[in-house]
Amino acid sequence: MPRQIKGARVAIITNAKDYKQNAPERKFKLNNLKDFLQDIGFKAKFFDLRDYSNADELETGLAGYDLIWAAGGNTFVLMHEIKRSGFDKAIKNLLKKGIVYGGESAGAVVAGTSLRGIELADDPGEATGVIWDGMGLIDRVIVPHADNIEFQDSIVKVIEMHRSSGKLAVLKDNQALFVDRDNIKLVQPRIH
Repeated sequence: MPRQIKGARVAIITNAKDYKQNAPERKFKLNNLKDFLQDIGFKAKFFDLRDYSNADELETGLAGYDLIWAAGGNTFVLMHEIKRSGFDKAIKNLLKKGIVYGGESAGAVVAGTSLRGIELADDPGEATGVIWDGMGLIDRVIVPHADNIEFQDSIVKVIEMHRSSGKLAVLKDNQALFVDRDNIKLVQPRIH
């Protein structure tokens, strides 16, 4: 039975924007994301991984949500908090319980196997410590923004870096990967 969006609870992981902590732009972008999710029917709340220090505590904190959404920003900042907080362990248990993980930009990249090459688009120096491996929720290197002119040069290099692996998911800004166990499907909205 398909899940209903209306009334579903979503935790918005905000940590990819931690490097902009005091900037009005951070608040503006996160509020836009929250408003968008609420406009389509979700009950959205911000969730900060910095408030947690281990996977068990984090799993308990996220257990009441239907969807965990990782916002975009700096991939390395997000991955550092994922590892430090134990989110990478907690999310695997939460997925088994039927909670859905989703993410945009950095939030999508960290779900894959590697962050190698993303340093061409995101500054690893913004993170407290650089982690090159993703969470491995999907056995692909996820490369977003393939059609975004702002990232064009770096995206071409990242694709070349990982092309021979055969495990590459290249996404345009209007595309998403839908993953259900071993079934991976590229989806995009229909234009009428």
